[in-house]
Amino acid sequence: PYSAPVRPGDGANMTLTVVKLKSGFDPPRPLVIWAIGSSFTNGLGNGERLKALIRERFPEAPEIVYRKQAGCSTSYHFCRGWAQHLVIPDQPDVVLLYNFGKAEELEKLIVELRRRTTADILVGTLHWCQPHKEQWPNPDLTCSHQDIAAMRTMCQRYGVELVENRRELTEYMLANDLTIDDMLGDAVHET
Repeated sequence: PYSAPVRPGDGANMTLTVVKLKSGFDPPRPLVIWAIGSSFTNGLGNGERLKALIRERFPEAPEIVYRKQAGCSTSYHFCRGWAQHLVIPDQPDVVLLYNFGKAEELEKLIVELRRRTTADILVGTLHWCQPHKEQWPNPDLTCSHQDIAAMRTMCQRYGVELVENRRELTEYMLANDLTIDDMLGDAVHET
């Protein structure tokens, strides 16, 4: 079993969302979460688990609506179109980006979302994939999917919540003597 550690800085860039979860909206409306990205984003599921976890911590939270647009091998660069045409017009409260691509393309996406919404943004570092075996077990090394150090700097600059999935997965995998292949459904997709 895995229990995610709680760190002092967790949620520092999610204060607006926490207020909404605690206080709701006047007039009442749902909290809207959008997830956009590649098949990695699709691997996060349909939002039911996320909504259940939120409800456990915030039982009085308003209704939560989870929307997702995911495509095959869709990098941050291509997500900007979805952001412009689907996400931004919906004026979400939260945008989740669990994806891959160049840091400068992620920055353009974040800037676009920041400029045109008030949404809190979460960016996740990716799980380990077979193409990353050369970097194992250092979760901070740049891999074929992400430049994690650049992402960290960018998230700090724009007040975006960076979720260090890769770092936490590494600790778990090392503690349980697991390999990259143990955590994959195929060469690149998480189980």
